[in-house]
Amino acid sequence: MLVLKPFSVLTGDKIAKQVHYPEFLDIQPYMAQQSSSPLACALYAVLVHTGLNSHSGHYYCYIKAGNGQWYKMDDAKVVACDITCVLSQCAYILFYVQKSELEPDSGSVSLDRELRALGPQDTVLGAA
Repeated sequence: MLVLKPFSVLTGDKIAKQVHYPEFLDIQPYMAQQSSSPLACALYAVLVHTGLNSHSGHYYCYIKAGNGQWYKMDDAKVVACDITCVLSQCAYILFYVQKSELEPDSGSVSLDRELRALGPQDTVLGAA
């Protein structure tokens, strides 16, 4: 879980800065115990806050179902969407799951290939 907390510490006002985040993330370079193999994670949920400050607003989320389909869940309204829509959001909290915890049929078969295709600059959260 990565909390981006897009609010000013002093005023609580929302900071209007787009943070780019990847669908797949190798966190091995940031671990204390180094290894030559990647520690692969896949995005499975994004929490979004709308509103002007941390004292008010509305929360909704994007969730990846077991079949690989993404859904926007906003109160009682659930709508299918794609990864492009998910990655374009101004996220508040990002939820990643480690590859070893993914089910074989969850649409994650290509995770290793996706991570190998990423350059070092693409694996850093916030790189654009």
